[in-house]
Amino acid sequence: MLQNLRHKTINGLKWSYLATLVSALIQLAYTIVINRLLTPTEFGMIAMANVVLRFGSYFSQMGLGAALVQKKELKQTDIRATFTLALLFSIIIYVGIYVLAPFLIKIFDQPKPELIPIIRLLGITFIINGVTAISQNILRRNMAIKALAMTEVVTYFLGYVCVGIGLAWYGFGVWSIVFAGITQSAINLIALYRMVRHSIVPIIGFQFYKPILNYGSKLSMISFLEFIKTNLDTMLIGKTLGFYQLGLYNRVMFSLRLPLVQINASLTRVIFPALSAIQNDLKKLSEVYLKSTLLLSCIILTFTGFCLGSAREIIQVLLGQQYLEAIHVFQVLAFGVGFQFIGSLAGVVCDATAYLKPKTVFTLIHLITVIILIWSLKTWGLIGIAWAMAINNIIKTIGFSILMKRLLKIPFRTQVKNLMPALFNFTIIASGVSISSYLFNQLGWHFLLILILNICVFLILGVSIIRQKYNEPVRNFISEKILSQHLINKIQGSPVMNILNFLKFRVAK
Repeated sequence: MLQNLRHKTINGLKWSYLATLVSALIQLAYTIVINRLLTPTEFGMIAMANVVLRFGSYFSQMGLGAALVQKKELKQTDIRATFTLALLFSIIIYVGIYVLAPFLIKIFDQPKPELIPIIRLLGITFIINGVTAISQNILRRNMAIKALAMTEVVTYFLGYVCVGIGLAWYGFGVWSIVFAGITQSAINLIALYRMVRHSIVPIIGFQFYKPILNYGSKLSMISFLEFIKTNLDTMLIGKTLGFYQLGLYNRVMFSLRLPLVQINASLTRVIFPALSAIQNDLKKLSEVYLKSTLLLSCIILTFTGFCLGSAREIIQVLLGQQYLEAIHVFQVLAFGVGFQFIGSLAGVVCDATAYLKPKTVFTLIHLITVIILIWSLKTWGLIGIAWAMAINNIIKTIGFSILMKRLLKIPFRTQVKNLMPALFNFTIIASGVSISSYLFNQLGWHFLLILILNICVFLILGVSIIRQKYNEPVRNFISEKILSQHLINKIQGSPVMNILNFLKFRVAK
């Protein structure tokens, strides 16, 4: 069983990361174009509308999809009960949001009436995503990552690139993003249901709903607390600094999180069902958690180190000159955002093992900490809020380490040691790229050329540090899993083969 699970996990990771690469490239192209077609104020409006919508989504989904993945034995009655609940909750929340939209926008100091139809129309995705979650999570449970990955890429391209950019090009403004989101959700629903044609017939009897609600409600409560915690910055900026400043902050944060969300999602959508399958084997769980954390932290902190060092050039390429005033905000967020994703892996372990009560307590304490930090630093404007979020993410990582010490019996010292390679990598990459960026800017070179040169510096430093002894676990993973013989056989004789042979030789050396 474990051998089969291992094979499914590795195969799932390969497909997941392939989809991540393709999706990241598509989103990168979309971001570069859409940021030049819409204004920061329009992005600020969408950001505030999304706060209201995400607020409702935690109650409409109630952690029901995750309950399907986490259950040890899944029956048809479980699927029917989950579908019934998902549809019912989604409709109730949508009606509530539709009716209350005029009142919900008053939480902002300068409420815009234009937000009301935006919120009402986007609210349709409550129902679409609620129904889609059933098929999606059945596929996740079965580790059909290839199908999920391909669907994700295609639906994003059709929704955001084709519809979103098309409408923005013809002057639809903020509505281009609204219709792009609805289009993606609708196509996703159709595609996934064609793959998993589960029953949509309601089931009668509270005994079928109780176990799903028991797990889902706890998970949803945690998610709701995390929603408040992660959206405090958006709500505060929108209320005190206005939509323009919120648009700056939102675009900077989005550009930084764009690849990180993809990387993290690629790992967690494979790891969650894998961990759920071995939830009673603490020793195995500990091994998987430490290896996954090491890999994820090395990838993410290496990337954020590059972002910190090349912030000016990244903003100019992705966002345009109008966002240059947010360079320091971008750098501060780059410093702290990596820890947010590292800590999230421990959250996945808690969900997979139903270790939800301690996680709820920790999330509540963490929420109070975030409020104190933001309240203390808000007088500094955007940069103060950015520092509050960065410090908050580091505290989150420490807190989750304490939870893992209790749940998996992993000593705190072992967890810190596990993160040291990533911290060293971050320091080296951030320092090297910062120096190169400064020197090239002093020479007055074009920002696009400087970004290309910074990438070259990043690659040179990356090859150098991965050969160091402390990066041996990451080196082994690349050599054994990413550059595996199975993958190489598939591309034998292609131009890519020579590159892979060279990389495998350098990594092994």
